[in-house]
Amino acid sequence: MFKTNKRNERHQDSGDRRKEPRIQAAGTGNLTIRHPAASTKVTATIVDVSKSGFQIEVDDPLDSGSNIELRLREALVLGQVENCRPNEHGRYRIGIVTNEVKRA
Repeated sequence: MFKTNKRNERHQDSGDRRKEPRIQAAGTGNLTIRHPAASTKVTATIVDVSKSGFQIEVDDPLDSGSNIELRLREALVLGQVENCRPNEHGRYRIGIVTNEVKRA
């Protein structure tokens, strides 16, 4: 389904600390950030995916540890924000650890 790329090859022989190779992806999903009092919904751009998580880009920062739901065309992904950092385009790159994937 996905083709590997040079980024995956570098993962194996570089000093990359990632546990798994990443596969570049493109598309958007509806992201819900679960807060105790209320939930926030935003559109997220999918950057890449791996066996245990994925990276997205959003317009505003998210707190590490936040629980999320990402609704895709054919799946609902439940996870937790692992990290958040600004990127060179004025958006935020968010690392998500996947807890569960359900068919939509």
